[in-house]
Amino acid sequence: MPQAIGAAVLATIGVSSATAGAAFLGTTLAGFVGSTILSGVLLGAQLLLAEKPKVPEPADGKQSMKQALPPAIYGYGRDRNGGAYAAYKSKGAKSYDVIAFHQGEIDGYETFYLHDDIVTFDAGQVDGPVNYGKGRYRGYIPPDLIVQIFWRRGLRTETPYSQMVSALPNAWTPDHRGDTIASALLLTDTPSEKQYTKRLPFGLPRLSVVARWQRCWDPRDPTQIETDPTTWKWTRNPFVCLLNFYCHCPAGYGRPVGRVYAPVAAYWRAAMDKCDEEVLRGDGTVEPRYTIGGHFDTKTARSGVVGAMLRSCDGWLAERGDGAIVVYAGWYYEPAVVIEDLHIYDIDIRRGRMADERITQLNVQINSPDHNYGKVAADPWVNQAEIDAGAQPVARDVEAEWCQSWTQGRRLAQIEFDKARCKIRGTMVLRPYGENLRGRRFFMLNYGRRASTRMVPCEITDFHDEMFTNGSYRVEFQSVDPARYDWDTSKEGRRPAIPDNSDDADDLPKPPQPTVAVIRETIGGTLVAKISATSPPVEGWPNLSLTGRFRKVGASTWRNMTAPDDAVLQVLSDAVEDGNYEVQTAYVGGGGDDGDWSPTATITIISDNVAPGTPENLKVSSLSGSTVEISQRGKTNDTHTRFLRLRGGVPGTPVANMPTLDVQAGLAGDVRTFAETLTPQVKHYYGDALNGSGIASVAPAGPLVVTIPGQTFSDAFAYSDGALTTVAPANWTRIGGTAGSAQVVSGKVQAAISGTTLYAAPDTFAPNMWVSAEWLAAAASTNGIVAIVVDSSNYIWARYRGTMWELMKRVAGGSNVTIASQSAAIPAVGSEVRLEKAGAALTLKVAGATIVTGSLGSDLLAASRPGFVITTAVAGDFLDNFKAGISS
Repeated sequence: MPQAIGAAVLATIGVSSATAGAAFLGTTLAGFVGSTILSGVLLGAQLLLAEKPKVPEPADGKQSMKQALPPAIYGYGRDRNGGAYAAYKSKGAKSYDVIAFHQGEIDGYETFYLHDDIVTFDAGQVDGPVNYGKGRYRGYIPPDLIVQIFWRRGLRTETPYSQMVSALPNAWTPDHRGDTIASALLLTDTPSEKQYTKRLPFGLPRLSVVARWQRCWDPRDPTQIETDPTTWKWTRNPFVCLLNFYCHCPAGYGRPVGRVYAPVAAYWRAAMDKCDEEVLRGDGTVEPRYTIGGHFDTKTARSGVVGAMLRSCDGWLAERGDGAIVVYAGWYYEPAVVIEDLHIYDIDIRRGRMADERITQLNVQINSPDHNYGKVAADPWVNQAEIDAGAQPVARDVEAEWCQSWTQGRRLAQIEFDKARCKIRGTMVLRPYGENLRGRRFFMLNYGRRASTRMVPCEITDFHDEMFTNGSYRVEFQSVDPARYDWDTSKEGRRPAIPDNSDDADDLPKPPQPTVAVIRETIGGTLVAKISATSPPVEGWPNLSLTGRFRKVGASTWRNMTAPDDAVLQVLSDAVEDGNYEVQTAYVGGGGDDGDWSPTATITIISDNVAPGTPENLKVSSLSGSTVEISQRGKTNDTHTRFLRLRGGVPGTPVANMPTLDVQAGLAGDVRTFAETLTPQVKHYYGDALNGSGIASVAPAGPLVVTIPGQTFSDAFAYSDGALTTVAPANWTRIGGTAGSAQVVSGKVQAAISGTTLYAAPDTFAPNMWVSAEWLAAAASTNGIVAIVVDSSNYIWARYRGTMWELMKRVAGGSNVTIASQSAAIPAVGSEVRLEKAGAALTLKVAGATIVTGSLGSDLLAASRPGFVITTAVAGDFLDNFKAGISS
């Protein structure tokens, strides 16, 4: 254990004050006997305490140690650790590095770094080849798996690395398991000289990891058994970890739980609970009040580990004479003991500090996960009011090396600032009543000889039991402001800027699997086959070109492909014989740098100069709403059919100019189906076959005509006061022109205006897609007619006259017949008025409610016509503004 802090403090605060207390009792500092008190003071007692024992710096977690006998490493919470080399071997062009990260089983790995690059594994994999991008560490295509990582958690009985056993059987046997050691195996293949700087830009990779380190016994959890480590759980709680270090960690103190914890269990539980309390952050989230994360090795002083834990939570502990350790988390507890004049033999009080020692700014550094677990400064804690008043700026750097939250760091800075600027501090020699301060962090000082020392809350910084030598207790203390633990989000400052490490703009994109095809050319009078591979352009990369390679399946050597035109992302092989081939492409940047190879595409080359037969039975196999399925069958008994192709496009487009919709492998008699979803339209489909050489059928099958019905609109204007408007709902086509003119809309519907009446009638291309709407203007403002045109002589319509809806029909010969009528109010603006027909039944609905129904009878030729929908438009008279359209 380290020596008591008190002697060191008194030796540095000045001879006169220390000598005064010693002279009074007739003793010397060397004769002090006391119980040890440690606290989480970031700056040290009175800012003059000698340098604290160190734990490894955050930067140390990025480097692996190479020593003949490296020290064992331990960790708590979550932290980044570079480990220590347990083996570093090479064989041929491959290196084998085993790195030990932790003595004892860990909870799990979270992140793997190569240098400062975070690498990942393939989808669904937890180890093996790594991925980063920019072409680093991997070539993506075997055997270009440049870097691979395998790991072990440090189980009681571990599994040897099979890669080491097989490659280095004389140096690494199955008995090299690494029991209870969390480790990783780093395999590195040396890339070619041309690829070296791209794959390994920083040289041999250096591995470090972020992990959840050892599990600890939490006495608050009834499911955890102190004697059964398999029940323990991972934690970031400072005092759960501190208890583990005192009692269970092999590098700790090895003291029994029954002595350290059991007699003062309430203190430990209270400290653990205080650390777990949720604190609100400025972004609305919460975090535990205090957490820790860090690692150390067996060369680290144990007092340094304890100090790092306490500094991260403003912790305080005192060891009693019976071996029990009393602990407090960073919080103010109302003192239970008052020290008054009658309890004091002697007291030495110092007030404040000299002007040039009065700190006005604390610069707090934390170990930041946002910065790859590097040391980062949080916003400094500043007394701006004092600086503005003319105080000399005095700044100090402090460090909470196991604190990983910038908001927690700011809370610690506020606490530390009060300690550094306390109003009084001093040393007092107490009568036997001083025994009541043993194991207490705070007491109330009520020293009546001075006004400044009456009922002042104070914190004990050291406690010495001198009852055996001179019948007294020597206590060092400083005043405390309870408000130092008050916190709100306005104090948390700014989050340290997170650097943008993404430099993907320099990383050439990786192509998807290329599209491959067979190209036939006549060279020297001979028809030969070549492989064509294309890759799509990439948005934001206008200067990319393409390179490619191919090989016969089973061959080990790749052959290069050439680009016939740099303006097109296509590459061609040289002439190839029949067989199965693998093809890859890669983008080439403007500077000539090659990107990573694409996934592999395969193609089969078959020499066949005979065109296959035309596919059979091209048909619509399914039509559901706007989704159509087209099927075709390879010609029966045709030995040249290898693929079935489907094209489709607008009627009138030459077949050769229609886009290819689908190409599927298929032989004679095979049925292949293609599905697509269309907007309302008429589309023509053609099918043909391809042989193994890519030669198509002499003539395609088709056209197969597919009409997608739906809500097709004939006009998009409202007629109001005898004038056309420009109101146009979505998907409507506006008919222009003036009264009496005729317009054709999309070749589907012809419409004409005569006076105050709009007529729309079908043409020969779409006999079921038409509508007629008729408005009567101001002369009869409450009259309106909506008609469905059957032909030039036949209509069915609904009309509103006065207060009555009427269903009407006009039959051959020009007679108008009333089918039915019903009194009803004028529909409200915005209501849907729907005229529906089902067989001979005719129904008028307004806003979904049936108003009147009737039967058409058999004398009207309208049995197959669709219903007609109108909807009142903007505010205005019901008859002034209509929108008209068809509803299927």
